[in-house]
Amino acid sequence: MNFPIALMCQVLEISRSALYAWRRRRARRLARERAGGELATQIHEASRATYGSPRVHTKLRREGVRIGPTRPSPVLRSPRNQAPPTTMAKSNAMIAGQETRPTRVLITTWL
Repeated sequence: MNFPIALMCQVLEISRSALYAWRRRRARRLARERAGGELATQIHEASRATYGSPRVHTKLRREGVRIGPTRPSPVLRSPRNQAPPTTMAKSNAMIAGQETRPTRVLITTWL
């Protein structure tokens, strides 16, 4: 839905200049996050998917990118940035996928 700017400003009790300033800040922030996300993905891929969020953040800071410590996390959670499962994770996944069977109890009588 598109509402007139004047109406939105009146309802929100803000000036039009404040609304436009907010939109500019938001656009800049989104562009900065997009660029930081692309760099985080490149660093992650360059490390052969071994760098996690803390190391990616450190590398970004060293390259002069101003980004918060938790910002790379959502980028690295995307499916294309997931590290390959370890052997333990594979075996746990196989175990979890198996059906559980009741344990058989052998009852004998001793003569």
